[in-house]
Amino acid sequence: MFVLKKKRAEIVQKSQIDTTALGTGVLNRAQANKFIDLIIENQRILNLITTKKVDNAKGQIDKINITTHVLRKQGSEGGEETETSSPNVSSVNYDCQTVVACFDLTTEAEEDNIEGKGFRKTLINGFSKAISNDLAKLVWEGDSSLGSSTAEEKLLRTFDGIHIKTQSCPNIVDANGTGVSLLLFKDLLAKLPKKYKTKGYKKNYRWLVSTNISEDMQYAYANRATPGGDSGWTGDLVLKPFGIIMEECPYLPEDLTIGTAATDGTFMLLADPKDNMILFVRRKITFHYDFRPRKGKTEVTIYMRLDFEIPNLDGMAKARSISCDSSTAYSG
Repeated sequence: MFVLKKKRAEIVQKSQIDTTALGTGVLNRAQANKFIDLIIENQRILNLITTKKVDNAKGQIDKINITTHVLRKQGSEGGEETETSSPNVSSVNYDCQTVVACFDLTTEAEEDNIEGKGFRKTLINGFSKAISNDLAKLVWEGDSSLGSSTAEEKLLRTFDGIHIKTQSCPNIVDANGTGVSLLLFKDLLAKLPKKYKTKGYKKNYRWLVSTNISEDMQYAYANRATPGGDSGWTGDLVLKPFGIIMEECPYLPEDLTIGTAATDGTFMLLADPKDNMILFVRRKITFHYDFRPRKGKTEVTIYMRLDFEIPNLDGMAKARSISCDSSTAYSG
């Protein structure tokens, strides 16, 4: 029993990111999993989608879907059935791109802070939150065609995110510069192919909306003279248009161009993010924690490799060209 307890203790210890002893090197598997979890837990969209921790920078995973008819009237009794159906096996390829995070810690800041010996741990936790914010923005707005003249472009050019990938979604509703309305939710739901509307699908699907749309819908609901409306003043509202939970996504862009002039555009999605959106994170995460005595600072550098994929664009619906500021609501 003593040996087993000792081994368990060693496993727990190895899974902790001990920043006081952290030097240059690759995190072990347990540490890498813990650091990835720290990043994922800080942003809602990262919680909603699937995070696939992988050991290789490139690879593929297989997804099986049955989209054809499988039932048919039996042929001649006793005869052999010659018509068969096969599952559609599709491969999701990933190619993780390298990203780097750097920050400098001055000797004064490390010595004079109120955290004391826990300062480095607090710093790493804070830095993981900053990485989480950047990653959420990248998942939504990533565009591999961008240049690298600004810090934001250097971030967003890592890979194509949801906005770019869903431009080829076959199930589109165009709001044409009008604001959100309940009818927009209805029309978007109608665009989702029937084969995805299986029993219980509403438990897995989500309305993914920007902060502006979420607040507009909450205001409209709370402004009703009903007990439900009153609840908008006493607690958090969980809105479920047509029985599907609406999720506010703060990094869903609200400054997209509509037509040739307006720049208050946004979009919304009806999707099953857990099944149909995958963030690939390679476990080989490298920390460089180097003290530079002549410069009076410690340089912290983190290398990671990431990719993002949407396996099935047909399994979602998108409403585009929604205005955040228009006083005219979508009317079809």
